[in-house]
Amino acid sequence: MQKLILDDDRDLAASLAALTEKLGHAVTVAHDCETARTLAYSSAFDFIFADVELPDGDGRVACESLRSEGASQDV
Repeated sequence: MQKLILDDDRDLAASLAALTEKLGHAVTVAHDCETARTLAYSSAFDFIFADVELPDGDGRVACESLRSEGASQDV
């Protein structure tokens, strides 16, 4: 499974990514909504783990928009 971790806390994002990779999943990390949007339009993710409060937006809103457009519509 292809996973996207969206969190501005770099240490937490790295820890989640390491744990997820140990479970055998491919992981991509983004630290802001704009980067996540760019990644999700070019790659299809199966799962997005998003922080709610990000510097450039709300993780819930970002996930909703990623599900409605782009390569990650089935997330």
